Amino acid sequence: MRKWSVLLLLVVFAACSPTSKSATPTEPPGGALMAFGNHVAAVELAVTAPEWQKGLMNRKEMDPDHGMAFIFPSSQQLGFWMKDTLIPLSIAFMQRKQGQTYRVAKILDMQPCPASAGNNCTIYNPNVSYDLALEMNLGWFRRNGVHVGSTGRLGRAPKKS
Repeated sequence: MRKWSVLLLLVVFAACSPTSKSATPTEPPGGALMAFGNHVAAVELAVTAPEWQKGLMNRKEMDPDHGMAFIFPSSQQLGFWMKDTLIPLSIAFMQRKQGQTYRVAKILDMQPCPASAGNNCTIYNPNVSYDLALEMNLGWFRRNGVHVGSTGRLGRAPKKS
């Protein structure tokens, strides 16, 4: 009986699995996913000071459901800037709820700041404390129904087959 139950679950899972267009992203650099309900983003992880400083600088494009998660060892209140960042981004400042679950505390849209601006780039300050900041392509959160109060879960991405 147990074999049939498992087989039935596999058949149901296969029938309900998304098409290739909306398939779960796999193995981005850093190997992580951030899931907001059914909306999943493949995220690179920035966990060290050099990674935080570099961020998404000098990238000309980013896949639609890819981003970067800046994970901090303690709560932060610092702003972000877009120095040498070439693509417009939205950023969600998130507070740890429990384990790898985070709650969105603030979302801001950010515009590129060209190298010619020197250090005169806008500082995007959330005015809230946060443990994780998630940068995605401009408008990703709005398009996917993610708003202040939404929760996201960070996890390991499946390996590519």
